[in-house]
Amino acid sequence: MECFVRPPGIGKFFPSVRPHSLILVALFLISTSRERLAAEGICSSFGSAADKLTAVPAAPVLLNPPANDTLRANDTALVWQSVDGARSYRIQIAIDSALFTVSVEDTSIVQNTFLSLHHLIGTKLRAGGKYFWRVIASDSVGTSCYSTVWSFITIPLRRFIPGALWCDTNGNLIQAHGGGLLYDDSSKTYYWYGEDRNASSHYAKGVSCYSSKDLCDWKFEGIVLPDSATNNGGKTPVVERPKVIYNDSTKKYVMWMHIDSADYSYAEAGVAVSDRATGPFHYLGSERPNNEMSRDLTLYKDDDGKAYLVYSSENNATMYVSLLTRDYLHQSGTYVRNLINESREAPAVFKYDNAYFLISSGTTGWAPNEARYATAGSPLGPWVLNGNPCVGPDANVTFGGQSTYVLPVQGRTGEFIFIADKWNSSNLPSSTYIWLPLQVKNNKVTIQWHAIWDLSRLRQSNESSEKEKHLLH
Repeated sequence: MECFVRPPGIGKFFPSVRPHSLILVALFLISTSRERLAAEGICSSFGSAADKLTAVPAAPVLLNPPANDTLRANDTALVWQSVDGARSYRIQIAIDSALFTVSVEDTSIVQNTFLSLHHLIGTKLRAGGKYFWRVIASDSVGTSCYSTVWSFITIPLRRFIPGALWCDTNGNLIQAHGGGLLYDDSSKTYYWYGEDRNASSHYAKGVSCYSSKDLCDWKFEGIVLPDSATNNGGKTPVVERPKVIYNDSTKKYVMWMHIDSADYSYAEAGVAVSDRATGPFHYLGSERPNNEMSRDLTLYKDDDGKAYLVYSSENNATMYVSLLTRDYLHQSGTYVRNLINESREAPAVFKYDNAYFLISSGTTGWAPNEARYATAGSPLGPWVLNGNPCVGPDANVTFGGQSTYVLPVQGRTGEFIFIADKWNSSNLPSSTYIWLPLQVKNNKVTIQWHAIWDLSRLRQSNESSEKEKHLLH
């Protein structure tokens, strides 16, 4: 005979039900209630008990954009913390309402913590609109409660947000780290080259290329130089800081980049060439330019057509400037040592009003540090090191970034954009970019922080600078 003790009160409602059946009923009721409450965006009072009994995933934690943040309309990326055991996620977006009565859902997101909103909604977000979003996680047992609700306001696309996630026209995060830009006269197009860090390993999977007519919307043109071409059978997995210039005589696009071994002892500069800005580039090999170490580097093409390779050498203690041959593929033999024992890297060179400027960082690895700028009367120097050009919050650490390029804006004399990488050493693919207006007054460089800005800011800075110059003369 089976004996059991019936809990008080149970027989009144379930006179013929065994305890093990009651447990199944309880599990069903808890699971069903949790599903209903999760669908309503409400966590139940018995949430912890449900977690123990059904092992449903925890509610996702939203990470980016921050609540009530202001973002670009077209390339907002939603980020939430991965949930252990989750098989998929569902996102709800509500337009101008936190009640989610009008929403768009996507149930096919699997192990993905980034999502472009204009893919989710199926059209570009309206500039100036307010949007609300939340996420739910699912596993084989059930679904979690929804996350907390966050909102953001979109702004017109023609603005820059330094340090924010930036997506291409396909809705994917731009992968152009340590990069440089080229304006191509024939196509009237800007090309942005950089390291594609969207790889399973710590190293870049090659050099990427993006194109744009307005500096805001960037189309992915592909990997123009894969790491398989530069890694020398695995001996040199490092490919960093690619820069491209155009040779008017040979009609070739020439790329130089830092090539190195895993322990950075190789310290060479590699060169590649292409008939088109969008590649593919043919890798010609690497060398220690002028028989000296070469790590962080940049290219500079002067108004007279001469080109220079600028690189950190002597274990990053000294900056070298090397005149290239007329085809830009080799060192000419003319070079100088500058900023000796100053330990500068991440060089970015530009020219304004017959003076030359070089912005660089200190040598603290992935961690940001103070930028400084140098001035000279010619690319070969001598270069004189000056102070920090940055002004604003975190100016002492270059706003959390590291210099990579200074872009002269086409058709706008004296208007420049300072470009830096905001490295995330624990997740390199999600590293972002800092674009800010750069101003030169009386040979002094200023990079002022702006949380949001557009190209009209450059014009205002340039007009102010020109006014002062005329007054002085």
